[in-house]
Amino acid sequence: MSVLDFFSFLSRQSPKLSHPFVDQAPNGQDDDEMVAIHSDEEHNDAPDIVGQAFGIEYLSASNERSLRLISIRSVKSAADGSSQLCAYCHLRKAYRVFNLDRVQSVFDDDGVVIAPQEFFAEFNLQENPKTNDFEPPADDKIIRQQLRHELRVLTALARSDGRLDDTECETILQYAVREAERSDIFPDDDTVMHLEKYIRRLYPTPDSISKSLDLLRRTRKRPA
Repeated sequence: MSVLDFFSFLSRQSPKLSHPFVDQAPNGQDDDEMVAIHSDEEHNDAPDIVGQAFGIEYLSASNERSLRLISIRSVKSAADGSSQLCAYCHLRKAYRVFNLDRVQSVFDDDGVVIAPQEFFAEFNLQENPKTNDFEPPADDKIIRQQLRHELRVLTALARSDGRLDDTECETILQYAVREAERSDIFPDDDTVMHLEKYIRRLYPTPDSISKSLDLLRRTRKRPA
């Protein structure tokens, strides 16, 4: 079995998602919109957030606050240009749409609280297109765009046993930095920190892994 064939097998698996905090929400039904997510709904301007898993404090339309662990499946735009997250909610065990302007805070994989504007700007997402002036490190975005498919496949392989340990994360990070340097991009400490957090939050979906494998197969150089 070739490496890419093994990755194809891996893409059909569904590793369990664990997170350092527990979902909390009011009892009963919430008023978020339930949606069916399709793989072709991935937003062209924000593919890097697809597969990211993190926690949010969310304020519903009825002004109820809850803590949710969500896995992003796609992104869509509201009529006013703001972004909406189509995500799997691990508390409700169903797909939901979350409006960015109702996200009160974001919890990273290590439990650190991040301002929503700062967090979502890294993925070109805006809760209000007219007021968002946060700019993430430029090199971070370039590296993610250039190595999107490699990072998805490598992270999926590392998570095949259900976890991503520090050594595996560091190995993937070193690969990303090395490939960036080959393109004359020399990441500073801030860029490396953002890349590491991105890798740690990444839980690639079977659909996204399959897409990345297909693209890597097509672009793989054949031996002379």
